[in-house]
Amino acid sequence: MKRPARVDWELMPLNGVGPLCFGMPITEVAAVLPGMAELRRFQADPSFREILGVEFGTGPSSSTA
Repeated sequence: MKRPARVDWELMPLNGVGPLCFGMPITEVAAVLPGMAELRRFQADPSFREILGVEFGTGPSSSTA
């Protein structure tokens, strides 16, 4: 079975990975990940309640805030 081509992303320490940069708004992340759905949101750090983590993937979307 043939697999789709895999995209290579460059790691930029303290900056980001591929088209993603640390601190990007969720809407911008979604825009640079075509074909990916937001799977869930979670509190990224208990000390900073305003910071959300977001998981993207190819599965069905079931976002919870």
